[in-house]
Amino acid sequence: MAEKQVWLAQSAYERVQRELVELLRRRSADTGGSAAGMSRGDGADPSTDQQVLTARRDRENRIRKLQELLQNPVVGEDPPDDGVAEPGMVLTVRYEDDQETETFLLAHSEDGAYPPELMICSPDSPLGRALPGREQGATVRYTLPNGHAMEVTLISAAPYRPDDWSSTAAAASRPSHEDAAALSGPDEVVGQDCRGSAVAAGTSSPHS
Repeated sequence: MAEKQVWLAQSAYERVQRELVELLRRRSADTGGSAAGMSRGDGADPSTDQQVLTARRDRENRIRKLQELLQNPVVGEDPPDDGVAEPGMVLTVRYEDDQETETFLLAHSEDGAYPPELMICSPDSPLGRALPGREQGATVRYTLPNGHAMEVTLISAAPYRPDDWSSTAAAASRPSHEDAAALSGPDEVVGQDCRGSAVAAGTSSPHS
């Protein structure tokens, strides 16, 4: 089976590399001690020990996630400007339930990698899995984690170019209750809250 490729803008690729180096440095600095710090003795606070263990577990999960992103990336390459949705494209969709439109980049979200006003849709999200390969004008039906079915029409699809992208391209629509968790993958942390976006795994959406 072909290895999955992940599209990353150059800025996102550099951001992921820097974060991974820092996390690996912290892991190395921790090597030699116990999971909760052997030097603190028998009087250590159990709640503090648990916090240390949780922080290290979260760090290891993040390291694995970053390593997966860097395993076989497509860095900074513009997708074909053919009107077909795929990662690396800025997509404008219309939600058929209320006819509102929204513009977002189909890509993995990394803090500081993209303009702060640009919404991000994870390729691992319900909507992100439904859109690739669809042409402009196509109507897509997808299912939210709560089982509710939604339909969107792909209005436009264009390659993401940092120098050309303008904040005026972003739709001004507000998040809806119905689309919570539609744009974010299970391990995504979304910088810009938008209609259909969700927070990190293990927490509830701010709009549901």
